Amino acid sequence: MGYGGSCFPKDVQALVHQMKALGIDPLLLAGVEAANIRQKKAFAQRVLHALKGVTDPVVAVWGLAFKSDTDDIREAPALDIINTLVEAGVTVKTFDPQAMDNVRKYLGTKAAKVQFCQSVDETTKGADAVALITEWNEFITQDWHQVAALMRGKHVFDGRNCLASGKVAAAGLHYHAVGRPDVRPGQGKQGTMGVVSAG
Repeated sequence: MGYGGSCFPKDVQALVHQMKALGIDPLLLAGVEAANIRQKKAFAQRVLHALKGVTDPVVAVWGLAFKSDTDDIREAPALDIINTLVEAGVTVKTFDPQAMDNVRKYLGTKAAKVQFCQSVDETTKGADAVALITEWNEFITQDWHQVAALMRGKHVFDGRNCLASGKVAAAGLHYHAVGRPDVRPGQGKQGTMGVVSAG
């Protein structure tokens, strides 16, 4: 769904600039940079499409940091995705084990438009969709039947392709990954789909 952090985005931009300064057309690297921006927008638009027709939509955003096990939000995809959702009139609830204070500071007065929660359950309660943005272990190992019971809607967007589609779908939820077919409730494989076992 896009990369973030302090190094990779900056390094790609620097290489593009350097190549242009040398008179070289940076087609590949400029394409990488454009694709990264496009992926974040496309992810948010897929969530919005699933919410079409829903009155007062609510999205639970799981994760804010650009990767797990850090509070670093530099160039984090979650920031762009949350902004797009809020601008579309969606109520955004979010939880991240480490990065919430940094996001509050980053958003400033806009932070009032986001509900910062104290747990996954609090974030998920009443949500029409879950958007997993950061691959924290506590998100990957959720009891999907419990998640489904907390939600108002039935859509899970796996921005890191780290969930087992079959476990999500077996709980009666629609599973949406990046670059993979959507999986309807009751379909999918019970094994892992991403890089981390879903328990």
